[in-house]
Amino acid sequence: MKRADYIVFVLGLCLILTAFAVKNTKKNLIVSFKNLPATTKIIRLAIYRKTDKFPLKGKYFKIYTIATDAKTNLSYEIADLEYGEYAAMFFQQFDKSVAEVSEESTGFSQHYRPQAGIPEFEDCKFEYSEKENTIILSE
Repeated sequence: MKRADYIVFVLGLCLILTAFAVKNTKKNLIVSFKNLPATTKIIRLAIYRKTDKFPLKGKYFKIYTIATDAKTNLSYEIADLEYGEYAAMFFQQFDKSVAEVSEESTGFSQHYRPQAGIPEFEDCKFEYSEKENTIILSE
C-alpha cells in the first residue's frame, strides 16, 4: 500500500469513527424547577413510564432525591434514562420545625394542575429525545 493510500484510509476511518461517536452521544434530561418555596429542603422527583402506575407514590420507574439548599430555582440533570415518553411528579420536603418534617406532592410535568381527582399519564406525559431534553416543573 502506498503511503498516500494509507493516509487516505486512516483519515477515512477516523472520519467514520468520529461520526459514529457523535451520533451515539445521548443528551441528559435537564429538569428545571421554578418558584420553589425557600422552605423546601429536598425534592423527590418520580419518573413514570406509561406502563407504571402513574401517579401512585412508590409505583414509579425511577426516583431521584435532590437537595435544594433553599434555592427557589434549580436545574438537575438525569443521565440514566433512555429516550422515550415519560411523566413526572415531584414532592417537596419542607422543614416545618426541628421536630416535624412534611412531604407533599406539589407538581406534575406539563404544568398539569388537577381540578378534581387524579391526573392520567396522558395529562402529564412528555417526550424525552435528542431534540426535546428539557422539562420545567414548578409549584
